[in-house]
Amino acid sequence: MGRKHDKKEEASIILEILNRIPLSKRFVSVDDILNSLASAEIDVSRRSLQRYLKQMYDCGKYGLVRDDCQTTNSGTPQTTRIRTQGLN
Repeated sequence: MGRKHDKKEEASIILEILNRIPLSKRFVSVDDILNSLASAEIDVSRRSLQRYLKQMYDCGKYGLVRDDCQTTNSGTPQTTRIRTQGLN
């Protein structure tokens, strides 16, 4: 089990995640974001990253679009790719 991040660390992680989502119509995968975070020595688990992305998508403030290619064993969608709505 991964370690729990405090609120300051979570805010920093969310900003780092947002920096890795392209401002275009191109999707980026969870694995791509995870690898980029790991390269920057930012420690976050795949599942935590999926939770952060879901929370950011659900709040509706970031203009994110999901492509839920997979589902969990319980049948709920699992965020696998994400992008912004793009610039108009």
